[in-house]
Amino acid sequence: MLLHLGMVIIGLIMVSFAFWAIHYQTGFLEKLGGIIAPLGVLITILGVLLLAVPGFFSSSFKDIIAIFLK
Repeated sequence: MLLHLGMVIIGLIMVSFAFWAIHYQTGFLEKLGGIIAPLGVLITILGVLLLAVPGFFSSSFKDIIAIFLK
């Protein structure tokens, strides 16, 4: 649970840094911000998903998909 909350916090920090770097910096930091922004969004969304549905990637989810695909 704390790992998922940490993912959300780290992702939001990454997105905040990316917005700052893209807006105020030039050169390398601007390019780094452009790379970090989508990664931060992805990590934040994944963390929120795991907080909302704790067993999302567990074996029971795989079993549900296997039954659906039969």
